[in-house]
Amino acid sequence: MPLPLSRSGRSPFDAIRHTDTDPDQGEFEWWIAREAMTHLGYVRWENMANVVRKAKAACRNSGHSVPEHFRDVTKMPAQGGPGAADTQLTRFAMYLLAMNGDSEKPQIAAAQRYFTIQTIRAEQHLPLPTPVVPATQLPPTRPWYERIVRTWGPHAALIERDFPGYFTVVSGLIPQVVQMEDELLRHAFTVRSADRPDISIGGRYSSHRKRFGRPDALSVAPLYLPDQNIWVDLKVYPDTEWSDFRGWFRDEYMPELYLKYVDGKPQWRKDSPTARASVADASSIAIIGRPAALPAPRRAALNAAGGFVPARALPGRPSPPARPSPPALPR
Repeated sequence: MPLPLSRSGRSPFDAIRHTDTDPDQGEFEWWIAREAMTHLGYVRWENMANVVRKAKAACRNSGHSVPEHFRDVTKMPAQGGPGAADTQLTRFAMYLLAMNGDSEKPQIAAAQRYFTIQTIRAEQHLPLPTPVVPATQLPPTRPWYERIVRTWGPHAALIERDFPGYFTVVSGLIPQVVQMEDELLRHAFTVRSADRPDISIGGRYSSHRKRFGRPDALSVAPLYLPDQNIWVDLKVYPDTEWSDFRGWFRDEYMPELYLKYVDGKPQWRKDSPTARASVADASSIAIIGRPAALPAPRRAALNAAGGFVPARALPGRPSPPARPSPPALPR
């Protein structure tokens, strides 16, 4: 969903961005949590502080230094009196803040989009369009960050630039598809290019639209697939459909249709039905906050196994723990 802009055409997060210069590192940027609060849809600092705590935990669990990205400070009032707690945030910290915010808030959806794109632009230095990368340079199984760096991020930035007021399945669901691929990898499924969840989502949503007699999309936007060295066209939908798309994904696709997608992949049919149910259930809980609508026998088998069943044994290490504070679909 495109980021709302101010009348000047700038993002509100650009307006509250601070810059400074370090003798060793040159110019750097930061944000202030209390200044970002209203742009993220929060009124009370107590609620904002809770999001900051969750973002710090996500930073720590991802292997990054919390003090490097979050600096707790005390803001003193001009008239005197007790100081107010605040936090200075790097761009990466703001990204984590958006990903761990209240999924009910439309401001969080806008922030997720903005900081996903801007983090990629600033820290990965991605040009637009993405240069062609020979397939031989890519690993056979790409983790989600490869998708963000080489595929999703440039596509989302292209939508923001060339199709304002529109979205595609990919630009609208970057955090959610990241979660789905993370769960596939956490469950030890082999994820190839042809296993992309966004292909399933796009096809299913197109069928959903036809059931209601909507005309086909009039425009398409390119998406580069570096492992195949090709461009594909994704249908572009107007923001007036965003509410319907969001509700369909939350109420129909994630709890019901995602299991059919996992069950339908030929290369995963050799794995146990319980493992396929496990990845669908974990993805549904992470993204929409409720379990998948599993058939009763598979729900019973999953419960009996403790709720986590990998597709194959993970030698030499225990099963990975649940991922902390996952991003959820904006509501």
